[in-house]
Amino acid sequence: MTRSPAIHFVCVTPPPVTGMTNVSAAMAIRLAEKYPVVGYRINRPEGISNRRWSATKHVRLIAGAMQAALRARNGDYVYMTPDSGNGLIGSLIMLAMLRIMGRQVVMHHHVFSYLNETSLVSRLFFRIARHGVRHIVLCGRMGELMQSRYGGGFEVVVQSNAALVGAAASRPERLALRTIGYLSNITTDKGIDTFLATAEQLADRYPDLKVLIAGPAASEAVRGLVEQFVAKNTKNRQYLGPVYGADKAKFFEQVDVLLFPTRYKNEAEPLVIFEAARAGTLVIASDRGCICEQIADRDLVVPDADDFVQRAAGRVGTWIDDPAAFATAWRTTESMRTPPDLPALPIG
Repeated sequence: MTRSPAIHFVCVTPPPVTGMTNVSAAMAIRLAEKYPVVGYRINRPEGISNRRWSATKHVRLIAGAMQAALRARNGDYVYMTPDSGNGLIGSLIMLAMLRIMGRQVVMHHHVFSYLNETSLVSRLFFRIARHGVRHIVLCGRMGELMQSRYGGGFEVVVQSNAALVGAAASRPERLALRTIGYLSNITTDKGIDTFLATAEQLADRYPDLKVLIAGPAASEAVRGLVEQFVAKNTKNRQYLGPVYGADKAKFFEQVDVLLFPTRYKNEAEPLVIFEAARAGTLVIASDRGCICEQIADRDLVVPDADDFVQRAAGRVGTWIDDPAAFATAWRTTESMRTPPDLPALPIG
């Protein structure tokens, strides 16, 4: 009888709660439905500083990879997620160790930083990753960049995170646009300043438009910007702080259009766009990472970040003035409200 390959899972899972860690946790569950999974999960201890966590995380990941390499048998795979920035050095050490010990690797990519720009570390990393490694990328654009930046020859499968985001509760058809929202880490990289500028421009024409903002504030300064914005019109503006579970579902029930004006250099395939679509919330977003392949209506993807305020405010204004046009746009999300099946994994 042929033994099913085991998956030695060496990843960070919540906490911390990020798009990458949430996907890693979901993948561990999905993999366990089909394969024996041996977990080496790394979690952030409570109260640890960012600098100490960064060092601790990579030491634990490298130690986990060493354990996986020693315990894996022929035919097994080690599942890992490369880090960005200086963290790619730790991922390089993990990968080199696994390949020297002859282990097969499934590598799940979640960032674009090493695809948008190359470095000595990234070039060495992908030279090693050309053989004995099966790459999971989030969209066609990601795979094409990998092949073109690093010389091709990689074994690549496209697997969107869409299959890992569950269906939301069904809700009635939306016939009018009353509320716009922001849900992300509250940073300038994620575009909170652009969101506030868009909302202010809309407020001049539509004083009754409601605005909901959710997510953890990265600093007191950025929290102050949000609080000043809300204080101008507490009747129609609200900052909810971080939202999870039922609170997140309630957020999407209230929001008709989500604005996602990200400038984050590592943006890949943000789960919040799929979560919004599942709930029937329209999304207008910047063109970063895989976003252009996430949103069915390409007119709702803004290629130039400098144009976001004008483009988003113009589209929202059109929908407010013409409820029939908004209802028509809302119906385009119907195909995205049911999660697709998880494609065949590049294992075995």
